[in-house]
Amino acid sequence: GACSTAVCPAGSGAREAGHEACDETSAALSRLRKTEVSSEEAFSILQLKNDRGGAAAPRLSPVPFSVESITLGDPGSDDSVGLKVLKNSLTGESVDIAWTFGGKVDSLRLKSPVTGKVRDLLVSSGRNATRLLTMGWGANEFLMPFANRIENGTYVDVVTGHRYYMKRTNHEETVDNAIHGFLIGRSMDVVSENQDPSGASVTLAYSFNSANDSESMAKGYPYHLSVQLTYTLNSEGLTITASATNRLDEGEPLPFYMGMHPYFEVSDVASSSVLLDPCSEWNQIEVDENLIPTGKTVPFDAFNGDSIGGSTQKPTLWDNGFKATASSQHCDTLRTEVYDPGFGDSSVLWMASPAFKWVQIFTGGTPALGQAIAVEPMSGETNAFNNYQAEGLLLQAGETWEGSFGFKVAEPSPALLPPPPPPKPPPKPPAAAGSSS
Repeated sequence: GACSTAVCPAGSGAREAGHEACDETSAALSRLRKTEVSSEEAFSILQLKNDRGGAAAPRLSPVPFSVESITLGDPGSDDSVGLKVLKNSLTGESVDIAWTFGGKVDSLRLKSPVTGKVRDLLVSSGRNATRLLTMGWGANEFLMPFANRIENGTYVDVVTGHRYYMKRTNHEETVDNAIHGFLIGRSMDVVSENQDPSGASVTLAYSFNSANDSESMAKGYPYHLSVQLTYTLNSEGLTITASATNRLDEGEPLPFYMGMHPYFEVSDVASSSVLLDPCSEWNQIEVDENLIPTGKTVPFDAFNGDSIGGSTQKPTLWDNGFKATASSQHCDTLRTEVYDPGFGDSSVLWMASPAFKWVQIFTGGTPALGQAIAVEPMSGETNAFNNYQAEGLLLQAGETWEGSFGFKVAEPSPALLPPPPPPKPPPKPPAAAGSSS
């Protein structure tokens, strides 16, 4: 029952006198390891003052949450990457954010309430600059000012009627589309950092078509859009709050919707399961041969606990979008779970509705990215600039849109677990004495 010297150093009085403050410290750390309390609650316990004799209880220093800066590769070279790392020193949880590469989340490590261990939620470069820069597949990237595909890379401004032609970045067999927006790979500005006992956060920003930055010009998207991403690591996991602002004081509105492309790491895609939030009914978005929505949707009742199927090297291919039909009053948060029986827990993507009501499920990253399932939060439908949704996605001059989503590890929902074995029949009573059969 002695406290560690790291928390109760010799000569602190608390350690030498065996004050119960040390016992509280040890108990707090033990409960934290068993996930019985949050890191904030444990930290609060560690800050308690000893009421007996007025001696100060041991204090944890520094604050358990921190923001660190790391450079991958040779500093100043084209192959270097700047990371902002959010850390919880009590639990070992962390987030690597590539602020010089579009805000990509290159690593997310969270503690499982099932195993009590920290594990990777998303695919990662392993802090290898070359791997990070060349990973491709939109892995863990932010998709702005549009998510997924824009058909033929062209659209018509619904206000002016002018047709714009964007850079085509998605080369299908039959058509070239623009895909995943223009933020990927761009160096963002670090607006703020914060660390305190409740969490660590960093805010990044980027302005498209800035008059002072020729590299900010976006072909086929001439609008004055500024975006911000705030990443917060706390005891609940990782929360990302995105905002988009039309910088004009007056003038024309701009079209905008966004997404992210996180790939959840699993041990085997084929045996893993995806569960769409049962709070809402879901529609599957019908697409053509080029994966462009046709305008039709159909009710969807799969992704209800069944495994993906296929084989380890060739799992069943999904590259489909889905929309929750429930109102935000009925379902203010939508959760999608990725369950891997090998891990025993669920990786959870949650989205605050109504800002985010679409998800895209993609299993085609295997084997290039390893065993991984992409579950993409989206604030609008694929090809939204062309499918009559653009008017609802317009940001007027001076207007700001904001939405949040995040990640956590959780106990799997009952629908994802195998049914319990049937109860054994009760034993037959012994035959009565003297009876005959």
